[in-house]
Amino acid sequence: MSSKSGFEERLMKINVALENCLKPPVIDCLSTRGYGAERINGILDIHTDVISLNGIKDDAYNKQFQTTDELNQLFGEVRKNYSKYRKLGRVSLADQPTTLKALKLSARIKSSLSGFVSQARHFYVPATQDETLANALLDTGLTREELEAELPKLDQLEQLNIRQEYEKKVAQDATQRRDERMAELDKCMADLYKVGQVALADQPQFLELLKLN
Repeated sequence: MSSKSGFEERLMKINVALENCLKPPVIDCLSTRGYGAERINGILDIHTDVISLNGIKDDAYNKQFQTTDELNQLFGEVRKNYSKYRKLGRVSLADQPTTLKALKLSARIKSSLSGFVSQARHFYVPATQDETLANALLDTGLTREELEAELPKLDQLEQLNIRQEYEKKVAQDATQRRDERMAELDKCMADLYKVGQVALADQPQFLELLKLN
């Protein structure tokens, strides 16, 4: 079973067809109809661009997938810890409804990453900076050190999210440029085959070399 994608296999067939065009007597016949070596090599340059852009696209998507895995793993860990510390905080501050509201401990946990990070900071930052609040949380054994350890993770989540969005854009841009260049290549190959039908009319065995299907 081939490990290459259908797209890559098509590019290989195009490359073989163009290389065949440069060999005599094919190139001699094509040259009489305006498709000399320089023009064929120009089409090969487009082919090279498509390969390069396809590689950039694949690399960007691979990086995005890796970042997404890292992000999801960390997000799951941080949400789990927040849920645990939030429960303890609500017990410790049960008789302080205003404080619970200010720390967003009475609100539902946000599902979006940005919303969650903001919500978690509303709890962790005051709880690590306010001595009275920190002491109140000790009622359930929730220490300042535990909460402080979560703050860098929130920063990391934001950084991973930014990186993920950047890599996604790079991949999408490369895909668009590759597709545009591929459309140009397909048109060149279609025109070449039509001209070849005329230039190689008396040598159909060579015209077969230009077929991509």
